[in-house]
Amino acid sequence: MANAKSVTLNVLTENVAKDDVAESVLDTGTDAVTIPLTPDGDTHNILLKFENNASAADIMTVAILAGDNPPAFQAGLGDLSIALAQNEIDYAVIESARFMQSDGTISIKSTPAASKTQTLKITAIKLPK
Repeated sequence: MANAKSVTLNVLTENVAKDDVAESVLDTGTDAVTIPLTPDGDTHNILLKFENNASAADIMTVAILAGDNPPAFQAGLGDLSIALAQNEIDYAVIESARFMQSDGTISIKSTPAASKTQTLKITAIKLPK
C-alpha cells in the first residue's frame, strides 16, 4: 500500500449531514514517516483521529511535531506524542500556536514499533465554529 502524500482535511458544515469522511493511510513499513496537514485558517477546530491497524500487538508512536517559532509561539511545549496499541483509536484537537510550521503545514510523524510493519489511519476533520 502506498503512503498518502498529505493528510486530507475534511470540512464539516453546521446543520448539514455528511455521510463519510476521507482518511489518509500510512503503510509505514518499518520506517518512520512524516506527513503534512495543511489547515485552511484557524486550527482550533481541527479534530484528528489516529487508528493503529497493526496486524501484531505492538505499540506505534504518533507525534504531532512542534512548529517553528514564529508562527508557533508555543512550540517550546514540544511535540504531542501518542502511543497507539494495536487497533487503538485516539483523538486530538490541535492548535496552531504550538504546531504550525513556517510553511503553513502541521507535521505528523508515525513511528512503528522496532522492526515491525504497521499501518496508521489519520482522519482530519475541521469542525464548524
